[in-house]
Amino acid sequence: MIGHVSGDVDGNGQVNVEDLTFLVAYLFQGGSPPPVMEAADADGSCGYPDVGDLTWLVQYLFMGGPQPLACR
Repeated sequence: MIGHVSGDVDGNGQVNVEDLTFLVAYLFQGGSPPPVMEAADADGSCGYPDVGDLTWLVQYLFMGGPQPLACR
């Protein structure tokens, strides 16, 4: 068990557009860091959140892309 939901950037237990907003604020506007940094790593790259994770979430939420991945 990983203890978080991959893609749940804001830590509310759901993956939705609020996570995109949170990640954009963090990456580009000096917003607060995600409560669980690993949850923001939506593409499973096992690194810090970046534009690739943002792209993954957009594809998942709006384009029928794959679910966010956990770091393995």
